[in-house]
Amino acid sequence: MVALTTGNIAATDRGDDGAMIALGQNARSDDIAGSITWAKKLNNFSSAGVTVKGLYNHLGIIGSETSSADGYAVDAGIQYRFMNSRLIYGLVARTSVS
Repeated sequence: MVALTTGNIAATDRGDDGAMIALGQNARSDDIAGSITWAKKLNNFSSAGVTVKGLYNHLGIIGSETSSADGYAVDAGIQYRFMNSRLIYGLVARTSVS
């Protein structure tokens, strides 16, 4: 699991003349991502594995507007080694849901 935060950032906007205007509020962005993986050797020639990953993001001005997003993805794969050769064949299926 990994977490990343910006801490407090002074919120600003642009005025009609293009100059920055301090809004007197603080904003922040927080992200959390994690994954879990399972893999297994099926026999001497093949292996399989699955990974489930997730992400959450929160962005907003403290005490005011906020928005958040999350999503997850699943990856599954198999590997096959033909007769103990150096060549390994692989197949991966990936999906994502938000």
